[in-house]
Amino acid sequence: MENQVNIKALRMDKAQFLDRIFEITTADNMAGVGEVFAGVLDTSVSKSGQQGRNVAHKIYGQFVTQYLLVLASWLKSLDQQDYRHLAAAGMIHMRKAEQRDGGAAYTGPNPVLGQTRRSDFGVLDEDLWGTNQQFAAIHIPPAAFIHHSMEIGIASMLSSLIPVLVDRIELHAPDVQPYEGDTLEVLGLEVLHAYGDWLTRQLAADDEHLARWVIGKAGEVAFMKGVRDEATRLSVEK
Repeated sequence: MENQVNIKALRMDKAQFLDRIFEITTADNMAGVGEVFAGVLDTSVSKSGQQGRNVAHKIYGQFVTQYLLVLASWLKSLDQQDYRHLAAAGMIHMRKAEQRDGGAAYTGPNPVLGQTRRSDFGVLDEDLWGTNQQFAAIHIPPAAFIHHSMEIGIASMLSSLIPVLVDRIELHAPDVQPYEGDTLEVLGLEVLHAYGDWLTRQLAADDEHLARWVIGKAGEVAFMKGVRDEATRLSVEK
């Protein structure tokens, strides 16, 4: 008997439902990661003038493409144990968000990073990135930063996605109890694998266009977060 709880059965493959989620997640994650990487680059080229800034723009674009390649590979390699760690971090993120919105105070532990499988940098094509991929832009920040940033980004995605998955199960498979057994784990992991497949397809179609789009959207997200944080700060000071 075919599993009642999968992307197709829950009609999550319709109307680009997941595509929009993947786009939002990619832009949101890169807003934070890109800001850190840009800061590292700025420190390195600040004394190099316009030539240094031109090189920095090129390196930044390379970093975004390489980060997405590694992210896609990592997502497709995750198993249920990895998913459990990410979902647990996502639930903590959800509880903290509820607290910020005036809900009950969260007094539990903070997420523990580094519990999932490590990112595989071997996915980078040596011919594409130079004579030795160890000199690729993605290696400018520490490997742990890349791994942890991916975990944080996916946990944040799951904090919003898990309630949606529960709603879809209740709507399209009402006889299934979403919190019983490994129903949510299997479905959530399928979505993460689908995200990795989506990134791979987008990169294969036009990696330069995807990098430009992500950079632009990430800039918009970072700006809006800055406006929101400043508004919050001013409201507290009143």
